Amino acid sequence: MQANNKHDIGLFLGKSVDNTLKYEMLMSPWNPCSAYDFKEDISVGKRPFLLAWLKQYDWLCYSAIFKGAFCKFCVLFEPPIDKGGVQGAFIKTAFIKYKHFQAQSKIHSKCSWHISSVQSAKNFIAIMDGKKIDVHQMLNSSVKNVIESNNRKLHSIISSIIFLGVHGIPLRGKTDDTAIFNNLLHFTVESGDEILKDHFKNSAKNASYMSHRIQNELISIIGNVICNMILKRVKEAECYSILADETMDIAGIEQLSICLKYVTYENNQTVIKEDFVGFISLEKLDSESISNKIISSLQEWGLDLNKLVGQGYDGASTMAGHVSGVQKRIRDKYKKAVFVHCASHRLNLVLNELNSVPCVRNTIGIIKETINFFKESSLRRIVAPSLTKLCVTRWSESHKALRKYYENFLLIVEALEYLKVNGNKDTSLKATCHLNSVTTSQFIVCLRIIAKYSATIEPITNSLQGINCDLFSANKHIKDLIKYISDDRANNEEMFPILMKDINMYLNELGITLMTPRVSSKQTLRNNPPSSGPEDYYRKSIYIPYLDSLITSLNERFPEDN
Repeated sequence: MQANNKHDIGLFLGKSVDNTLKYEMLMSPWNPCSAYDFKEDISVGKRPFLLAWLKQYDWLCYSAIFKGAFCKFCVLFEPPIDKGGVQGAFIKTAFIKYKHFQAQSKIHSKCSWHISSVQSAKNFIAIMDGKKIDVHQMLNSSVKNVIESNNRKLHSIISSIIFLGVHGIPLRGKTDDTAIFNNLLHFTVESGDEILKDHFKNSAKNASYMSHRIQNELISIIGNVICNMILKRVKEAECYSILADETMDIAGIEQLSICLKYVTYENNQTVIKEDFVGFISLEKLDSESISNKIISSLQEWGLDLNKLVGQGYDGASTMAGHVSGVQKRIRDKYKKAVFVHCASHRLNLVLNELNSVPCVRNTIGIIKETINFFKESSLRRIVAPSLTKLCVTRWSESHKALRKYYENFLLIVEALEYLKVNGNKDTSLKATCHLNSVTTSQFIVCLRIIAKYSATIEPITNSLQGINCDLFSANKHIKDLIKYISDDRANNEEMFPILMKDINMYLNELGITLMTPRVSSKQTLRNNPPSSGPEDYYRKSIYIPYLDSLITSLNERFPEDN
C-alpha cells in the first residue's frame, strides 16, 4: 500500500510535474512510517536505511518503489548537466549504499547541482505561497541569477579591455603567455578579485571569456555602445560638422576616419565636443565614391544631413577641390556644409615648405639621420639621451622632437664621440660621419634658428588641434604668429645677435670656431651674400631667408580673404 502512494518521489523521476502536485511534494512528500521494515529493501550490503536520516536532512526522501533514497529538490527541479558531469545517486537513481550514506550526503549537500535546485525550490514555494508578486519573474529567477553571475564575471574582463584601450596598450602578445590582456586578468585575481578567481577556477575551458574571438566581440560591443552614445548626443544637437581623413590600416586597406564635432550642454553650460565614431572602408578613392560613402554612412547612423554645417578635410584635391572635390559634391546637396581646410594641417604645410631653404632641408635631414642612428641599436640608445623621432603625421610631436634634440645637443655630440672611439667598426664609421655633420658652424646656426621658431609654433599647433578652437581663435593665432615673425624679420639685425649668444656658447663648449663655408665666384647651390664676417654671413644666408620663407608661406596658406 505504501509502495503505491501517489507522493512517492520515485514516481517523478525524469517527468514534468504540474505546479500543484510539485508544491504538495515539496511540503509533504511521502516518507515511510516508523513501522516500515527497511531491511526487506536491502539489495546492496547489509546496512539498511535509517528513518532518523529523514529528520537529519530536510531534502531527503525515501522511495518504496526504488527502495532507496532521493533528493526531492534535485528530482523535482532537475539541475542542468554542465562541464561533462554525470548525475547519479540522489538525482537519477536511488542511493542504496548506506554504509557511505553520511559522507555522500554531505558531498551532495555542497554540490552546485543541489544548491541550484534548492534555490529554485525556494523561489517556487515563495511564489505558490503568494510572497512573491511577479510569478513569471520568480520562475525565471534562477536564470536571472546565472545572468547576474555572468555579468559580475564579465565586469572585470570588460574593465580590463577598456583600461588597455584607453591607454593604447595592445591586448595580445606573440603567445597567450605574453598577452597583456591575460596577464592583466591574472593580476586582477591576485589583487583580490574573488569573483574572477572563482570563474577561472570553475568555468569550462570553452567559457573562460579569454579567447581572441570573445575579445573581438567584447571590443566590438564596447565600440557600438560608445558610438551609440555619441550619435545620440549628435542627434540631439542643433547642428554638427564632420572631420574626415584618409588613412591605411596595417593590412593596406584604405579607409576614412570619421569624427563628429557638435555642441552639447553639460551642467547648464555649452560644451564643444569632438568625437571619433569609426572607420569607413573605401573601395574607390575618387571624390564621387568618397562623398557617397560619407553621406550613406551619416544616413545609416540616423543623422539629419540638413543639420550638417561644416566639413573639415586636408588640402588634397580629391577632398578639397572646388570643382569636383568631396567637399564640393557634399555642399551641392547640403548648402550649409561649409568646407574649412584644417588650420593645423595648413600650418604643417608651411613648415614643410621651409625645405626650399637648402640649409634648413640639410639640417632637418641630418637631425633625422642622427636620431635614427641612435634608435636602430639598443647599445647606442644606452649612451644617447632620450630622443624622439620626427613624426610625419603627428606634427606637435615633430616640434617636441626638435626641441629635445636642441636641448640635448651637447649630450648627443658627446655620445657620438664616445661611439666613434668605443663602437664597433660599423658604429664607429657612422658615428664619425654624424659627428662631422653636426659639428659644423652652419648646422649649429641653423639648428638654433629652427629650434627657436619651432618652439614658438608648437603651442599654436596644439591650440589649432584643440577641440575648442574655432575660426576666430585660429585666425587670431595665425595673425599673432605672422606679426611675431614679421617683427623679428624687420628687426633681424637686433634679433640675430641674441641667437648668436646661444650659438657661440655651443661653439665654445665644442671648441669650434665660427666660420663661413667656402665661397665660390660661381656658386649655384647656396647663397653667397656679401658680408662683413661669419655672423653677418649667417644672418643674411640663413636667418633672413628662413623668416622670409616662413612669412610668405603663412600669407599664402592663410590669406586675409579666407
